Amino acid sequence: MQMRGWYAFDEGGDSGTGGWNRVRTTWRQGKAGDAMPHGWAVAEVCLLLRDSLAFEDNDRLVLLPGIPPDWFTGKERIAVDRLPTHFGFLSFAYTPVKRGAKLILSGKARPPGGFVLRWPLAARATLRADGKAVSQASNGDYFFPSRTKQIQIEFVQ
Repeated sequence: MQMRGWYAFDEGGDSGTGGWNRVRTTWRQGKAGDAMPHGWAVAEVCLLLRDSLAFEDNDRLVLLPGIPPDWFTGKERIAVDRLPTHFGFLSFAYTPVKRGAKLILSGKARPPGGFVLRWPLAARATLRADGKAVSQASNGDYFFPSRTKQIQIEFVQ
C-alpha cells in the first residue's frame, strides 16, 4: 500500500543505532542515532489511514468514515485505487463538481450488504445513487446497494 503525502517521523532523542548505520538514510550516524518507529507502529498507522478511507462492517463497506468533514465540501479530489478489502479491491473517486460532488465506484469490491457513505451531518446534501434518490439515516449515513456505480451529491444551501 502506498500512501502519498504521509512521511515517517522520528521518535526523537538519542537512541540505539540498531541497523540504521548500515542503510542509506539522512538521519544521524554514529554511536547514537535517531530511531525510526518500529515496524508494528508503521503498520498500525497504515491500518489507521486505511480505516479512514474504508473499512468492513459485517457485510458492508463503510466509505470515507475518518476524513475531516470539510473534505466533503472542499475542492480537492479524493481517490482510492485498488485498496484491498474482504470483498475484493476497492477503487473510487470523490470529485467536487459545481454545487456538489460525484462519487464513482469503479473497483471490484461488491459487499453483499452494500456500501455505507459516512456523511457528516453538518454537510447538508441530497444524494442519488445511479439516478435514484437515497434517504439519509439519523446518524448521517447513506446506504447504497453493492451494485451502485455512481453517487451524485448536491449540496443544500
